[in-house]
Amino acid sequence: MTADDLNYLSRTGMTVSSLKSWRRRVVVRDLGHRMTVHRSDESRGPIPWEVLQDAKDRTWGPDVTAVEVYPPAGRVVNELALRHLWRVPDGYTLPDLSNRRLWKHDCGETGHD
Repeated sequence: MTADDLNYLSRTGMTVSSLKSWRRRVVVRDLGHRMTVHRSDESRGPIPWEVLQDAKDRTWGPDVTAVEVYPPAGRVVNELALRHLWRVPDGYTLPDLSNRRLWKHDCGETGHD
């Protein structure tokens, strides 16, 4: 385990054995602006948030922001046990949920949470 792994474990509360086990059970594909994560064991069981965070940190780095999208019910496609994370472009910020600040991005549009 690297120092980054140990730091990650201390932030998330996962155990070393749990993290190693999950790393063997998921497949991560980096598609540039999007990442797919799916279970390698053919199970349709859930992939914990901590495992998605670990995949994002290991693939794109801990300083990159990524989002997962939940579409309107009529547009849901749920045929595979597959999760998608989209990389937030540099210069684009999202709500800071800890203090509810406004978000904005470089084109000048603003909104709120």
